[in-house]
Amino acid sequence: MEARENGDIDENITVPFITVIADGAWCKRSYRTAYNARSGAACIVSQRTGKLLFLEVIIYVLKLDRLFIVHED
Repeated sequence: MEARENGDIDENITVPFITVIADGAWCKRSYRTAYNARSGAACIVSQRTGKLLFLEVIIYVLKLDRLFIVHED
């Protein structure tokens, strides 16, 4: 709806679009020890409004010799 109101429509296929900013983080340390965190996060934010459109936190849990991936939305 925001895209149509601002005239952000692809003229070739008449599909509305918005400009977003995406970023993610995953902790990694290499000083004296090799370490990778078992969790990370990613988000997508509307450039025009600054509103959060998507957020995902991922946690890897190692338990009983199996790898379980837990998604929290």
